[in-house]
Amino acid sequence: MPEGKVFESIYNNFRLFGSGLLFLVGLIVLAGVKVVNKFALPLVFVVLLCIFSAFLGALVRFNGSDSLKFCMMGDRPIDVTTYYEMKHVRPNCTAEGLRPLFCSDNGTCDAYYERVKNVKVWRGSNFPAIRLEVILLRHFCIVFALFSRMQRSICIPI
Repeated sequence: MPEGKVFESIYNNFRLFGSGLLFLVGLIVLAGVKVVNKFALPLVFVVLLCIFSAFLGALVRFNGSDSLKFCMMGDRPIDVTTYYEMKHVRPNCTAEGLRPLFCSDNGTCDAYYERVKNVKVWRGSNFPAIRLEVILLRHFCIVFALFSRMQRSICIPI
């Protein structure tokens, strides 16, 4: 975690730092038109740099990265981090590996897990319902799913 952490919850940190930035922008606006005009051009370059960096990062990691994989069960991402923090064991992304996450000690399991664990081919892909996916490619699929003509060329299952 960065050194700028004030609260334990990351969302409270976002709220605090966002409020600070909003207060700073408010001070700039209250200072008047001359001050706003002096900040306008540098901020335009900052925005352009951010946009360029986002596109550059997307192009560099277009096919994703092995370090950015996550476990999916059907349509749902699986939170293995919480389980790892409690048990200090990272479960495999298989039906048997995820069993401790979804089944209690007395043998009762989550209904969605029971329904999905034996599915060999998930809808719209040639892969099982419980699978590893590369995170960046999935985000591209979500963004480009708005354009149906691009959906087939970019949203290729992993």
